[in-house]
Amino acid sequence: MAVRTAGTAIIPGLGPLRRELRAVSKTAPKALQRTNKRVSEMLLPKVRSRYAARYRAGRTQQRGIRAFGTQRAAGLRIGGARYPYLPGQEWGSKRYPQFPPPTDRGYFLWHTVEEQREEILEQYADVLHDELGSIYDGRVVR
Repeated sequence: MAVRTAGTAIIPGLGPLRRELRAVSKTAPKALQRTNKRVSEMLLPKVRSRYAARYRAGRTQQRGIRAFGTQRAAGLRIGGARYPYLPGQEWGSKRYPQFPPPTDRGYFLWHTVEEQREEILEQYADVLHDELGSIYDGRVVR
């Protein structure tokens, strides 16, 4: 189960997996990074679509939602210098009335992740198998 901390979904077990992969092969952690990036990019169009439907936003505003993948995490970043309003649109605000009421569950990003949970896990297993299969010369078993 993913845990949300400061706008990032953390998948328990990635740290130990990364350490074990590093012990097996020097290229395996990079494969894990590529896996994380591909999985987050798979989710990106769905989140952008949900955001556009909720706020009638064009492509320019949707660029404020970006995918990232590191060896330790996979996720979507929202906001930034050009899009400072996106976190307020996602989690709401008591202080600023232009944003919806505050919520821990978000309005477009978190709901999409929750709805796609099974697909994310399946995609993650497939991509990880594809990336790491070449390292283990076909010895990886699903």
